[in-house]
Formats: sequence, C-alpha cells, structure tokens
Amino acid sequence: MSFNEFKQAIVIGLTFDKPNVQSTITKVDSDGFHYSIGQNGNSKKVAYAVLEKSFEELQATNEFSRAWFKEAFPVVAKEAPCSFTTIGGLFQHFDLATYEKAAYKN
Repeated sequence: MSFNEFKQAIVIGLTFDKPNVQSTITKVDSDGFHYSIGQNGNSKKVAYAVLEKSFEELQATNEFSRAWFKEAFPVVAKEAPCSFTTIGGLFQHFDLATYEKAAYKN
C-alpha cells in the first residue's frame, strides 16, 4: 500500500482500535484528519505531514516507535501524545503493522 492509498483510505466514520480504546475519524480536511478522544465528543488532529513521515519510518525501518515519534515530533508528542497510538492504530487497521510494547512493527 502506498502512502497515497493509505491516506485516501482514512475517511470520516472509520473506526479503528488503539491499545486500550477505539477511536473514530471525525473529520478529514486538506492538511490532516481529526480523530475522537474518549466518549465526550472531543477530538485531536493529525497533520498529513506527520502521518507521511511516520509512514516512511515504518516502511524504512519496519518499525514506528514512540521513541522515534517523540524525537521526530517533540511538540506533537507533548501536546497530543495519543497521536502516536492513533497513527499506529491506523497502521494496524490496514495490516501495515502490529502493536508490540510501545512500537508498531511490520
């Protein structure tokens, strides 16, 4: 699956598993997508630039780890740490990776 195919498959209403919860894509716009947080209607956004770099890391190293995510995107990792499991959950949903202790591997 190419990055563009992966990106296009992320559509409003898509529900996917994260390690301890399910999340749903709530909005898609030109520069990213929003995903649900918890049961109270809150959401956060993942920029496509972050998603693409994460996809490239998984493809190049066969791993997408929290350590790499924190180093590559320190502001995102601090302000929206759940974006790591959101991206990883999407990798898992599309059979690009499986979750193994703070990392998604293919």
